[in-house]
Amino acid sequence: MNNPPILKPSQWINFGYILFGLIGSPLVIPFLIMVYKILDVYFWRFEVYGEYVIERRGVFTVNRRELYYFRVKAIQHNAPFLYRIVGISNVNVISSDPYSNHFEFKAIRQGLEFSNALRKLVQHGRKKNKIRELDFYNL
Repeated sequence: MNNPPILKPSQWINFGYILFGLIGSPLVIPFLIMVYKILDVYFWRFEVYGEYVIERRGVFTVNRRELYYFRVKAIQHNAPFLYRIVGISNVNVISSDPYSNHFEFKAIRQGLEFSNALRKLVQHGRKKNKIRELDFYNL
């Protein structure tokens, strides 16, 4: 018995698609990363309330952190050169919170004014709750 020959089409018919995939795929991954980063910043929120600040961040998984003013130990205002050109800055907050001792307000407008207002809220929160900060060091 003679088996009939099996014919298969060549992959050359996909040459255009393969070429497009090889040239275009390096552009697809950076594009997807760019879209994700844009959405990440779009959904990133700082909600400032009377006694605390809430940070909500995330595209697929949303994380929520709280910072109570009376727990703040230090406030640092940071304005790198490129941020200063576009009028934004970072405000770093160090707190005594055991879960999140570093809180960063990243790339916000009017950062210096915000850090001064935050400092006043911290002082008011400490006076209201009658809290004094004591640091113990190992000598």
